[in-house]
Amino acid sequence: MLSPAAQKLRSLLKPLAEATPAPALLFSGGVRSSLLASLELERPPAAVAVVLAGEALDEPFVPEAATALGLSVLWVRLEKSTLLDLLPQTIKLLRTHEPAVLRPALVAHLGILLAKEFHLGALWSGEALYLRGGKDPSLPTAAEKLGHALGVPVHSIFHHPSLRRWWENLSPEERFFDRHGSRWDQAPFRELLAERLPETIAFRAEQTSQRLLF
Repeated sequence: MLSPAAQKLRSLLKPLAEATPAPALLFSGGVRSSLLASLELERPPAAVAVVLAGEALDEPFVPEAATALGLSVLWVRLEKSTLLDLLPQTIKLLRTHEPAVLRPALVAHLGILLAKEFHLGALWSGEALYLRGGKDPSLPTAAEKLGHALGVPVHSIFHHPSLRRWWENLSPEERFFDRHGSRWDQAPFRELLAERLPETIAFRAEQTSQRLLF
């Protein structure tokens, strides 16, 4: 049975997604992008995935999550050196040199360019830096800024004020829980995801790009 926190998240998330439709989402196989993809919507989104070669925590979970969710995925596997070619442009668009912002933003930047190239239209992003005490949640996210600059609307669903307020009002006991001998963060998100996906996806370590962005 879902905890009250997870039940509240479900009651908030689906109406927000339905009110902000997008034909595609930035997808990493991480907790939040998989949760967006798992919503039972009339028109499920396609997925745009950028996987960095050699990041063993990320790569296997994109096809596994996509298969479990029945997603159509446009995905690209790149060496880090190739992705870094975008770095000067990403820095220029975001006006920052902060590594914690640029690392996931590079992945988002390429995903947005792919969406633009294939005329996918608006995108969802699972970006939610405030979950880890990040930037002011009232400001646009990195993905939203990049999308605006590149002419592709990006909606960071989890940055909606109602979801931010919900998270801020949760106790530490509601944000974390113990399972299989480990302590897990983002407990309500993982609970909801475990309803649709194998526990190997819902309860697993995430790479930095997924923690910060997806």
